Amino acid sequence: TRGSLDRAALERRIRAMTEKGGRVILCAEAVAGRVTIPTRSRLEGGDYGALTLVCVLLLTDKVRREAPDSVKKLRRAGIHVVMMTGDNRDTARSIAETCGILGQGVDEVVDHTELAAMSDREVKELLPRLGVVARALPTDKSRLVRLAQNAGYVVGMTGDGINDAPALKLADVGFA
Repeated sequence: TRGSLDRAALERRIRAMTEKGGRVILCAEAVAGRVTIPTRSRLEGGDYGALTLVCVLLLTDKVRREAPDSVKKLRRAGIHVVMMTGDNRDTARSIAETCGILGQGVDEVVDHTELAAMSDREVKELLPRLGVVARALPTDKSRLVRLAQNAGYVVGMTGDGINDAPALKLADVGFA
């Protein structure tokens, strides 16, 4: 009803959407009069106080038909695929499972915060099991390329944005 919000129910619904590979955007406005929810905006670089939830948008981006077969071919060729994405952990895991990136001993999904808390030695030890880095920053991508190279791997990197450029340049092979 207008003016009330079951936050736990909303969070469950959002999680269900992201676990199916969806990307969720909450739209809010900074005006009084409707349901207000405390924000985590400090994480985004500012504190905007309480916002009024206007709507929840679900974006779906279907995995390309050829992606699972491509990953299968890469794995058969002995190539270890790691997906580094800005998506949240649940969305990233769902996409990685759909593409076949996770499985056969590759089962680790970490996010930027977890990766940043790890020492270089810990990351190198994780590499053989690492399948996904969620909420990845450009520095995470470059660090992973550097550490994989230091561990003796030949590293290929694909990217489609300016945020990928530093890692693409550092990789042994870059596909842009």
